[in-house]
Amino acid sequence: MGDDGVATEVLGEPGPTLVGDELRDVIATLRARYPECPTGEIEALVADIYGRLNASATVSAHLIPLTMNLSLRALRTMSQRRG
Repeated sequence: MGDDGVATEVLGEPGPTLVGDELRDVIATLRARYPECPTGEIEALVADIYGRLNASATVSAHLIPLTMNLSLRALRTMSQRRG
């Protein structure tokens, strides 16, 4: 996906955006916490979770923290299954 892949996939627009920057920060945090997980897998997970939350959200203020929380849960579960 690359540096701008999450922003492009989720927001449909290339280049830096505030949400894209925040999602890249989420991905970087998750990569540091789960280095054994392929980067592409983490990017896809974050994009999927954010996309689903955003599609049904009426308030967007908490989308990034929710994305982080749900992504952490999913990665924890995946890590335990691999483990």
